[in-house]
Amino acid sequence: VSIPCNLEIIQAGTDSMEFRYIYPEEPQANDTSLLLIRRQGKMLGDQEVVEVGEKDGLSYIKTLKEGEDDGYKVVMFYTYLFNGEALRMKKEYQKLGSDNLKFRNEYVFAK
Repeated sequence: VSIPCNLEIIQAGTDSMEFRYIYPEEPQANDTSLLLIRRQGKMLGDQEVVEVGEKDGLSYIKTLKEGEDDGYKVVMFYTYLFNGEALRMKKEYQKLGSDNLKFRNEYVFAK
């Protein structure tokens, strides 16, 4: 399923950004979140930063956090790929004790 969405990113402070998700066809779904960079860059919001790098002209950040999905304890894996022209945010999850990684969702934005 593909749903049109626009993203506005606003610097909210020296260590925070506000993400405004705007759904033109479903304005009731519009959302805002605040992303805090904490612990000298080791945490991105409530996600632990596990890898930072650059590949094929894109910078990337990989993070994880434990949580719940459909009543199961899971580890959520987030991958952020970006450059000056594009941002891609992918979320995958894995039930604790399982080796099966499942795709949850992905946002793709371009200037």
